[in-house]
Amino acid sequence: MATLKQQLAAFRTATSVRKDGHNPFFNSSYYELEDILNALKGASDFNVYFAQYFSDGNLVTEIEHEKEVMRSFIKLPELHEKNHQEVAKQITYFRRIQLITMFGICEPDNDGQGIAVEGGLSPRTSGNKVPGDVPPSSPGTDDFL
Repeated sequence: MATLKQQLAAFRTATSVRKDGHNPFFNSSYYELEDILNALKGASDFNVYFAQYFSDGNLVTEIEHEKEVMRSFIKLPELHEKNHQEVAKQITYFRRIQLITMFGICEPDNDGQGIAVEGGLSPRTSGNKVPGDVPPSSPGTDDFL
């Protein structure tokens, strides 16, 4: 029987995520929450399910396969310190980041400006599948998480 890590690795191999978001300030593209959620619809084909909910001031993301569960918590900002629109924007951002991280969706640059390249680190390619591109090396099932 396959483990959660093995099923996540198989899901990543079979899945691509479109970057439909555009940040005009940085002239960069990013994964919108809708892009990620659409891609994650296929996780159930691998018997992998996820949920996101609030608990004790945290955004909790759970990924489940069979009887294995993986959880991640992000402490949310205090509601009284920000306006409601700002809080909603941050929650959407946190949801995206948790899903990208927990499912291992390749996010090449967190600010869209190639900081890793400028700092001398080599960049990774995005999760988009482009003909002729060589995909980044995927972690083995034992290396994930």
